[in-house]
Amino acid sequence: MVVAPDLPIDPIGVNISSPRGTEHPMSMDEDSKAGVYWHDTIKISVPVTGSPTSVSIVYNGTTCAMTDDDHDGVYEYSFKPYPLHGNVPLDIVITYASGTVAPINIGSLLIDPDVHVYNAVTSEKVAGAVVTCY
Repeated sequence: MVVAPDLPIDPIGVNISSPRGTEHPMSMDEDSKAGVYWHDTIKISVPVTGSPTSVSIVYNGTTCAMTDDDHDGVYEYSFKPYPLHGNVPLDIVITYASGTVAPINIGSLLIDPDVHVYNAVTSEKVAGAVVTCY
């Protein structure tokens, strides 16, 4: 990962969380991925430096405004990924009075539509299976 000294995002604070109690710190590169379930509400938090006029998240061709309701410099956006599934890259676009910063990739969501693992031969659910997405 290459971080320019004037990058307007604190890479240490980028985080994705879900109601299952999982926290996914992101390393801000296209290889950083967080596995989530498509019916959970996902919250993405991004610490931004300076005083932007707007901060947006872009995923799957959709651009949505992020908010900093408590004015602490951490912009957040919550959504349910359904019906998205698979690998979904996340970009942040920050606009300042002096101009827009190009989209910054903060990683990807690996969206699981089912939360079950099936036996490829019998098509039965595998009880107690644990999956790690890469």
